[in-house]
Amino acid sequence: MHLDDNPELARENKLVLYVVQALLGMITANFIAVSVRFGSERLLVNFWLREHSAEADDDIEEILADIDSYMENEPLRLESEVHIGRPPAGLATRTERMVYLAKEDYSAVSGNSE
Repeated sequence: MHLDDNPELARENKLVLYVVQALLGMITANFIAVSVRFGSERLLVNFWLREHSAEADDDIEEILADIDSYMENEPLRLESEVHIGRPPAGLATRTERMVYLAKEDYSAVSGNSE
């Protein structure tokens, strides 16, 4: 299957790319994970942090501003949620994609013991 055959998947991939681009150079040791959830009218970016801090708030605000600028032609509402601690195991679904996961937290979240 080509992306041309599935415009919804092509759009989701483009949105994931926007998020990944916005994360470049912004991830600190405080970030555990970042995921993207797609909805019909919104794009939800979830951030999991080790602890809440003003610096993390500023970084997330900058990341969201970059995503918003990339999405200028998208009729979606950009939303975010911040969580403290690890994301739940098995989080990735058809409507949610993990776009960043700290190496030391991979086994706990994925259920993979490697």
